[in-house]
Amino acid sequence: MFIDLLEVEDSKIKQIANFENAIYGLHHSKDNENAFDAVESVAEFYKQFPEISNIAVAGGIDLDQAKKLADQGIADIIIVGGKISGADDPIASAKQFMEEIK
Repeated sequence: MFIDLLEVEDSKIKQIANFENAIYGLHHSKDNENAFDAVESVAEFYKQFPEISNIAVAGGIDLDQAKKLADQGIADIIIVGGKISGADDPIASAKQFMEEIK
């Protein structure tokens, strides 16, 4: 099960934090005007909710962020949308991302 945590308050996350096989999705809406540092957000989330081990992250992930997330080693899944699907050559873009997160 994937639990989308977009705009979910911390008190609610605490209530649903014990689903062992769930994937908890952190992401930033592209409509949100606030800056989103995925690496920092994942680190803060993990510090606040260490009992949650299956983490996915999405929202404006570029090659640099993908590499940093992979090096950080907390997020299990890095979701990339527009940087691949919106690229002139989506296959080459996907390959670049896969190379960065090895």
